[in-house]
Amino acid sequence: MAMVGALAGCAQQTDAEPARKGLASAPPPDRSWQPKGLGAYLAARDAEIHGDMVAAATYYPIALASDPDNVSLLRRATFFAAVEGDIANASQWAQRLLTREPGANLAPLIVAADLVAHGQAKAAAERLGRLNRQGLNSFLVPVMLAWARHGAGNAAGALAALDELDSTPAYRPLKALHGALIQEALGNTAAARTAYEHYLTGNDRPSLRGVQLAGGFLVRQGLTDRAKALADDYAKRFPDSLLLENTLRDFTGGRPVAPVKTAAEGMAELFYGTASLLADNDATSAALFNRLALHLRPTYALSQLLMGQLLAGQGRQDDAIAAFRKVSGEPGLDLAAGLAEAESLRAAKRVDDAVTALERLATAHPKRADPLIDLGDMLRQAERFPEAATAYSRAIERLGPPQERHWAVFLDAA
Repeated sequence: MAMVGALAGCAQQTDAEPARKGLASAPPPDRSWQPKGLGAYLAARDAEIHGDMVAAATYYPIALASDPDNVSLLRRATFFAAVEGDIANASQWAQRLLTREPGANLAPLIVAADLVAHGQAKAAAERLGRLNRQGLNSFLVPVMLAWARHGAGNAAGALAALDELDSTPAYRPLKALHGALIQEALGNTAAARTAYEHYLTGNDRPSLRGVQLAGGFLVRQGLTDRAKALADDYAKRFPDSLLLENTLRDFTGGRPVAPVKTAAEGMAELFYGTASLLADNDATSAALFNRLALHLRPTYALSQLLMGQLLAGQGRQDDAIAAFRKVSGEPGLDLAAGLAEAESLRAAKRVDDAVTALERLATAHPKRADPLIDLGDMLRQAERFPEAATAYSRAIERLGPPQERHWAVFLDAA
């Protein structure tokens, strides 16, 4: 229940410290020679056990080719293909799996998401309407069904699908937020505002993404002061948020917050929220849901940022850096992406490149201490103590009057 309550904001705070532990970066499997049959299965299982997602996604399909009706292989090939973003093959294998295991929980979600991504919302709605509502499906399926019906032009059916969430109190903020998004997409401004207010007042800890979506609506309605109040309240709860600057700028005359209009965009919000919530405890499943979000909305910058963090957590620093650089030019996201990229550079033993990146960030964000704090940490870990002391001193100058939450900076600088 606590998990779903947090999900009601469509995402937990995404500016958390990127994972600093993980496997060392490894080269992709050698494709000049591939095991067959049992050998491929053993290679895939070994990769799965050791957290090598690339190898698992490579070898399970090879094993499946030798035993195409094997339900276990179909399940694993589908899962790891989706984890690695190969949604086309994942959807094909998921459809085959469903003919042999009709009660599968994950496979129909992949198929439905792929249908929506290809403009077949009606077909997706028909599939989703027949699914069980167990586990994560108890909230994923109703929200997916609502967006699929919206995409198929069934407005009444879309809102009715969300009514399933009423039976579980923890799901009600989720219903309110997606109901608001759908009402706004339908042009029902009054109903959308009511739903947004229900989300904000019925959720004692709305996420930053929820604040962005609700505040964006308020700005579009000319209610800038109300939007600014939302951001101020979030700032009190998370004063060091790396993404708050983006929200504040959007609410005070910057780039308008775009509304969610399509079924694909709505489902992407759901999957991104699920992924960001699972990231700390089940990074592999988080990667799968985030890949679905990007399949539906390839340019979704927040999802790209999360993808980089998940890849960094796997120790795939080069892939993570590439993901961070896709959003490094996004206003309001460049700080979070840049700090994460610098950490991946450090993890890849490219310390000088990381130092350069952090200095660049410090120049671009002259009021933020974060780049200089990370620079001090990095130089201290590299035993470059005089340089670290200078970086910490520069960071402390930017902090202003010391606050209790700043204790770690002063401790490291001592």
